Amino acid sequence: MDARPDTTYSFTVKIMDGGEEYTSQPFQLTVNKAEHAAVTDQISVKRGNKMEYDLAPFLPEGYKLGPPSAPMNPDGILPNGVTRTGTVVTGTLANDSKNVGNYAIILVSVVETKNYKHFDIELTVYMTDKTPQNLAFQAGALDKTYGDGAFVNPLTGAAEGSAVTYTSSDPSVAVVDNDGSLQVSGILEGDQAQVSFTCPADRLTGVYVSTEPGGTKVALSWAGEPVLLEGEKASYYTLPAALPEITGTIHRVITELPPVPESTEGQQYRLEMEVGISEVPEGLRNQEHLNTPEKIETEMRLAVQRLTSGIGESNTAVYDVRLWVNVNGTGWVLATADNFPAGGITVTLPYPNGTSRDVHDFFVAHMATMDINGRKAGEMEYLAVTETDAGIQFKVSSLSPVAVAWKETAQTPGTGGDGGSGGSGGSQEAAPGAQVQAAATGDESPVGTYTALLAASAGVLVLLALPAVRRRRKA
Repeated sequence: MDARPDTTYSFTVKIMDGGEEYTSQPFQLTVNKAEHAAVTDQISVKRGNKMEYDLAPFLPEGYKLGPPSAPMNPDGILPNGVTRTGTVVTGTLANDSKNVGNYAIILVSVVETKNYKHFDIELTVYMTDKTPQNLAFQAGALDKTYGDGAFVNPLTGAAEGSAVTYTSSDPSVAVVDNDGSLQVSGILEGDQAQVSFTCPADRLTGVYVSTEPGGTKVALSWAGEPVLLEGEKASYYTLPAALPEITGTIHRVITELPPVPESTEGQQYRLEMEVGISEVPEGLRNQEHLNTPEKIETEMRLAVQRLTSGIGESNTAVYDVRLWVNVNGTGWVLATADNFPAGGITVTLPYPNGTSRDVHDFFVAHMATMDINGRKAGEMEYLAVTETDAGIQFKVSSLSPVAVAWKETAQTPGTGGDGGSGGSGGSQEAAPGAQVQAAATGDESPVGTYTALLAASAGVLVLLALPAVRRRRKA
């Protein structure tokens, strides 16, 4: 009989005699839960160490545990008490030698089981002293020569299970790993004039790990034979076994823009637009405040905010617009100053995401990137804007990076408009047929300085909000 504790059962007996049934008086049987045998145990833990104890071996079927306690904890042997996670009780002993030999008692109540009454588990924790450790290196001193390989000076006297941490007093001279392996590293100050490393950019190649727009890792490799250290003491040193991994930026390039109206049967034009700037035009490289893509973008955005009220950085975008030319079907080539249309070119750019010709005003400015038409490289000119169904349209005499700025159209009494986006001209910043283009990287390499070779372009276009020059019309 599989009786269930804390349950009362009723029994009767029936007898048949000559066709008659006789039933006995019932009797009752009550099954009670049993008393569980006392559970006690003891462990020893070194001062300052963590105590962990698993109660699982003592727990019967259907157990439920109460919170642990330390009713006897003299002099704070367990200063932070004890906790329980599942069946494991934990606590940290005080790191105090005066309590060595003392003990604390931990109680955990088993408040419910299937077959047994409530009982307690009593654990006695004795504090012991730490094992003496007389640490010493096998060799008190070593002499090593530049270029020697890694070496180990064994450590003795460490107690079993101890965590040993190695440090070097001067990592520029020698480094040590977690296993105690040492190696001379770095270039000593006295040798720096006699050891050099020169690595032009064309000695390296880089592969972008991903072609998705945004930041991505670039794996470097040698374009031919590796570059070596040079100098009288170069043989004393070695370069890292692997080249560093640097980070670059992928910019989206939109290749499907509205047709260029200046195209003729014998001379076709098309435009492409890079979202962001990846190259510095040659005419700006010697200007300290414009000699990186980041500086150009910053200057454009700041110009918008200085010249027009109510436009923040989030209402600006920076692009690089390029013109391609195909003369008599000979193939597409990038336009230069020599084959750029004498009367200028009409550019139509898509509206930035979240904007519309019905809701926003747009402004355009052009920064010269070379001395041309009486303007110096870096100077600005402001252009008339036509807001068309296809996008923002303006005419320029050269092409270069572009930045866009916009703000909501001011409403006058009697005019409608709910200030939301929509209407014709709402744009996609990326269009079908978009390509990606890698930008120049800006990471510093631990094996030397890598030179970025940047291609030149003819000018910088900036779309600016400029109330003083408000030559705006709707197409």
